[in-house]
Amino acid sequence: MKLLNLKAHNVFSIGTIEMSLGNRGLTLVTGWSYDDNNGNAAGKSSLARNAITWGMYGKTVDGVKADAVINTSIKNAKHCGVTLHFEGVDGNEYRIYRSRKP
Repeated sequence: MKLLNLKAHNVFSIGTIEMSLGNRGLTLVTGWSYDDNNGNAAGKSSLARNAITWGMYGKTVDGVKADAVINTSIKNAKHCGVTLHFEGVDGNEYRIYRSRKP
């Protein structure tokens, strides 16, 4: 599987993000928390470890699922969603959209 594009909204510690990966090879994900003025708690793991696996499988590697994925630190956030666009091993392109309380 080759991830081509990722969109996430109000999921885990993420507000809104869109990443186009297209024809890139190895990708480095960095982040900066302006609240804490450092790179800790910037959402890198929420993106790589949680948003992608929840988008694909409906739960994270830690078993988080259902409404627990909604970013409650955003005022009035009642829904969330992840869209994954990828190329399968068969060469076909696929899109998965998963959401809570749309």
